[in-house]
Formats: sequence, structure tokens, C-alpha cells
Amino acid sequence: MIRLKSKLNIKRSIGLLLVLACLLVGLPARAAESGTCGQNLNWTFDQGTLTITGEGAMTEFNEYRTAPWYHLREQITKVILPDGLTSIGRLAFYGCTALRAVSFPDSLRTIGDSAFYNCEKLVQVRMSSTLSKIGRQAFYGCTSLVFISLPISLESVGDKAFYLCESLVSITLPRYAEKLGTQVFAYCTSLLRVQIDAPIKTVPEWMFYGCENLAEVALPSTVTEAEYYAFKRCDSLTGIYHSGDKNTLNSLRQDISESNPSFAASGYIGNGTLTDTSHSSSLEYDLDGELISQTNTTVTLEEGVTLVTKVESKPAEEGSAGTYTTDLSITVNSDSWATATDAITDALGQVNDTYSSSAISQGTKVTVYTDGSPVDEDFLKEMAGRDVQLEIVTPGGDTWRVDCSGIDTSDVNGAPNYSYTVNTAPDSSRESLGTDNCFGLNFNDSSSLKSEILIRLPDSTANTNAFLYQVESDGSHTRLQASVVDNDGNAHFYLSSVDKDTQYIVGINVPGENTDDVIIPDEMSPVYGAIQRLEHIEYVETGVREMGGLTLADVMLIAIGGLVLVSIIVGIVMFFLNKRKLMNMYSAKHS
Repeated sequence: MIRLKSKLNIKRSIGLLLVLACLLVGLPARAAESGTCGQNLNWTFDQGTLTITGEGAMTEFNEYRTAPWYHLREQITKVILPDGLTSIGRLAFYGCTALRAVSFPDSLRTIGDSAFYNCEKLVQVRMSSTLSKIGRQAFYGCTSLVFISLPISLESVGDKAFYLCESLVSITLPRYAEKLGTQVFAYCTSLLRVQIDAPIKTVPEWMFYGCENLAEVALPSTVTEAEYYAFKRCDSLTGIYHSGDKNTLNSLRQDISESNPSFAASGYIGNGTLTDTSHSSSLEYDLDGELISQTNTTVTLEEGVTLVTKVESKPAEEGSAGTYTTDLSITVNSDSWATATDAITDALGQVNDTYSSSAISQGTKVTVYTDGSPVDEDFLKEMAGRDVQLEIVTPGGDTWRVDCSGIDTSDVNGAPNYSYTVNTAPDSSRESLGTDNCFGLNFNDSSSLKSEILIRLPDSTANTNAFLYQVESDGSHTRLQASVVDNDGNAHFYLSSVDKDTQYIVGINVPGENTDDVIIPDEMSPVYGAIQRLEHIEYVETGVREMGGLTLADVMLIAIGGLVLVSIIVGIVMFFLNKRKLMNMYSAKHS
């Protein structure tokens, strides 16, 4: 598939804007900072990564004694927590707007009040298997959080714990979570299905207020009452499953119907359980009442995976066919790749059967949230050749993309793992590049698959030019590629291979570098659309060492050629030696 690649001519197009950007954001990288955050806990911040070491409970912070990294909250892109950590303090990561993912150690038991309040870019959370308490407003306003799996050890969830998590699609409250606050899931506007296994007696007030797409809820037999506005403005609610007697069901129907007229008219309440698949549909109209789009959402739960399929369709206009876009999101652990492969394949087939005859596909995106295990080779081979943009997100929030239409099964060799670490660039690199505004980059594994890898940098680098180098054995820097950093601080590099033993450097607005071939990622196309042109993306092979001006591949070819030549020479010499020997033997015999 042809992709958009853009080249930037500063002098002719936007020179003045980029010069201003250099002045405003091309600042030296912040030096590492460190300190304590508990009796036996220490922290270090370096180039976007906050690393906590030690064990025990974290300090409980407040409005007057904020977390020691609070002034860095907009620069923290990754948090590394240690085994042995037992609690996350109140307000610990309040307002960390650049944080994309967090993985809790299994020693963690408590998440404090407002611990991740307004972490608006948080997309993935791996819960602790021993977690017992989630505090008030712990994940309030985490608007990008799609999936979260609450552990069976959970006992208590505070008020507004997931308030305004507007991307959350499905939730199960485990059997021991008997203490539930109010408004826990209020305004989770994408929430489609809820399974409550906890033996609660009442659904707390305002629990699901404003969950406009909530379609199905399974309640335990212990529930006898839905408190004030528990299901207010849940306009899509059609099914409540409960195994209670007739009187209990009637009482619950009355409680829900008092604040939800649509449920009073057509809602079902009765015996039964949630199926593996739930559906919801929403319509968007213009000011004249004309239908603009329809979004159909399906949540499928299978062993080890949760799959969300969203299809947004737009009606046909005069002289043109209707269009649709498909967006799949799925969670996968190390044991469920085969299940995930089947689920995605089935979902894509159903979408194609439903829409392809009457509308034109505007693209398909598949986002896979992994548990940190390498991506399954068979899964990639199944995706190869499909018209799909595959995006892989690791537990640390590292993201890489594969244009599956541009690869075939022969390109898949092994299980990629493109997680990486960004750190302070060594002094030698700063001196060589002539700038302090550069970062060290190391990949945790070697891999070979054409991928668009998003390297998360501080927000201050947005809209600058990022240059990727590899450090050679003699200390020199080989330029590999250059990209405009998007508005979220991601540098997009298109690489056909990475090497865990290679030191990479990312330099920002490096003095003297040519900018004519700077790639503009798709996310920035609205800004630079006037100078786009259609090209195939050129993926760069990395980790290749230069030796005397020759690449490693050149050296290998020369070595192979040399061996062949030596073999030929030896063969010729042996031929003549053997011929001479035979002649001598003949002469001796007839003399």
C-alpha cells in the first residue's frame, strides 16, 4: 500500500516557522533529577522516564506537599515501579499528561486517592494481582484508557475512581469488591457492558450516570436496590440480568425506570447472563437533522482477550458511495495469541460481509495491547498481506506500527519486541553533533520487520526535526533518518531492523543537518498538507556497522568472494600439481 511521505523544504515553504520553533523549543535536555519518595523508596527522572527503586509504601502527598516530581509532570512519559512497592501515594502522578502506560508490580496493594488524576494519555494499565484498594478519583479523567482488568483480590473502589474514563468499553467488578463508592463509572461514555460479581446489596448512587452507550449489565443476586440516579442518562440500556425473584425484579425495574425513561419503555430485566458479545449503536446528526454518521460497537470477550470492534459508517451522498472505517482494539497476553488471531480474523470477515457490498472502506486499524511478551510470529503471518494498519502497544506505552499490506509471510522472521529506553545522550554524542538537545536510545531486543516506530520524547520537542543516528565502533555517528516530531512528542522512524547492541542517538534540530528529506508523519499532515507528495516509505536498515567505509554487508560479500576466489585458485593449483604427478609417474614407468 502506498503511504504518504513528505519532504520538508525549509527555505521555500516554512523556514520562518521552523526557525521560531527552534528558538522556542530547541532547548537543552534537562539533566537527570533524583530524590526520595518514601522511607525506603528513591526516584530518578531521566529523559522522560521516572524510575522508582526500593520497597515499601510511597509517601502520601497532598496539595501542600506535592510529589517531588510534580514540576516534571508534563514531561513524564514512562514510569518504572519496583517489585516490593506496596502502595502508590495520594496525588502521586496527578496531571502526568504525557504518561501513556503503567505496569504495577504484584507487590502493590493500594492505589491512593487521585493517584493518576487527569493522566489523559494513559492507554494501558497492568494491575497488580494482590491489589486490594483503589482510592477516590484514582483514575479520574483518564480519557484514553480503553481496557482495565480488575484483579480478583480487589476489595474496595473509591468515589469517582474511573469518573470520565470516556474510552473504557467493558468492566468486571470481581467477587470480593464489596465496598464501592458513588459515581465510580460516571461519564464513561463508551462503556458498553458491565459484569458485577461483587456481592453488593445496592448499586451505589450515580454509579453509571451519563454512560450513554451502556447496553447490558449483569447484577449479582444480592442486589435488591439501585440507588438514586445509578443509571441516569444511560439511554442505550436495554438489558439488566438478575437472578432475583419477581418482587426484587419489579423493585429494581422501578428504581431504574424512575431516572431512565427509555428503559421504562423498552428495557428488559430478568434471569440470564451476559453473552460473550455485546453491541451498541450511536447516531450523529447535523443541525438540519440529517444523519452524518453511525457508529456500531461490538465488545467480544474470549479466554485471554477482549476485542472491541468499532465501525463508523457515513451514508452515501449524491454521486458517491457510502464509506466506512474500521477500528479494532484488543488485549493479548502471552497465552492467547491464537485466540486473538481467530477473533480478529472473524471480526474483519464480519465487517467485510456487512459493509463491503454497499460502501467503500476508508481504512482498517488494529491496535494490540500486549502484556510485554513478544508478538506471536504466527499472528504476524496471519496479518501479512491484509489491508490493515497494525499498531502494537507495550505495557510501557512503546508503540510501533506495521503496514500489513506491505509485507508477506516471508518478511516475518521471529517475534518482534520493539520496546526501548530513552536516556541521556553521552557527552561524546553531544560533542559530535554539536548540541546538548539529544537523547540516547536503546532497543531491548533485536528485530527485523518493516515498522514505523514511535519514539516518545519530551513534549518540548513537538514540531521540531528529530534526527536518528547510530554510533559506530569508532565513535562516529551515521545518520539514518529524520522526522518531524508530532504534537504529542513522538518522533516517527521507519525502520526495517533494529539492533539491541547498537547505541542510537536522537538529535533535535541538529546544526548543519540537511532538512530536505525530513519525513512528515501522517499525524502532522494537516499542518504540512500543502507540501505533501505521494511516495513509498523508505525503511532504513539499522545496526549495520561501517568498517573502513564499507558496510558489514559489503565486508561479508567481499569475504565470500575472497573464499570463492581462493577455492578456485587452490583448485587450479591442485589440478596442475596432480597433472604433473601423473606425468612423472608415466615417465618413470616407461623409462
